[in-house]
Amino acid sequence: MSDIVYAAFFLMAASVDCVFMYKSVVDIISSLNSEHWPQTPGVILEMSDTTAEVGEGDVHRSYKCYYSYNVGGKTYGSYLLSYKQKGVSLMSSHTLEMMMDKYPVGKDILVHYNPKHPHQSVVEKGCTPSLWGALSIQIIVLIVASIFIYGFATHQVKRLDDSSDDAYIELKNIEMLSGSEVSSYIF
Repeated sequence: MSDIVYAAFFLMAASVDCVFMYKSVVDIISSLNSEHWPQTPGVILEMSDTTAEVGEGDVHRSYKCYYSYNVGGKTYGSYLLSYKQKGVSLMSSHTLEMMMDKYPVGKDILVHYNPKHPHQSVVEKGCTPSLWGALSIQIIVLIVASIFIYGFATHQVKRLDDSSDDAYIELKNIEMLSGSEVSSYIF
């Protein structure tokens, strides 16, 4: 494969990684801010699990929890229990059973909501090391992609520089030729 294909791949990977990194930073900031959000009563309206067979004998289970709450006389709803669990809906059967037991349908809960944007809420506030770990991995991917892209760019600049040196030497050789030879060499 040519260098340009590798460079294009790493450039795309870096671009996609930047999008995910931005999302991770927003989630970390929101999870840290949730520590200071006000609370309001809410209720679990739906708690269900989904089982999906992936490959031979490999089963993944995920949960879906929906709750509602009122702020300023307006009813809101959300599926986000926690920034700690965000994006991690696949879990072991034991963890899933614990979540199902912890949040049964009809259970009264305290909801932490963003006072500036009441539609943003969580039941469990705060941040976990897994959010920081995901951001760390994304930073490492970006650094590796950047190093490769930088290496490719410097290699291409060196090739261009070398070819311009060859053109300069050729021009000097042409200047040493007699006038008739120069005109026939140029045309």
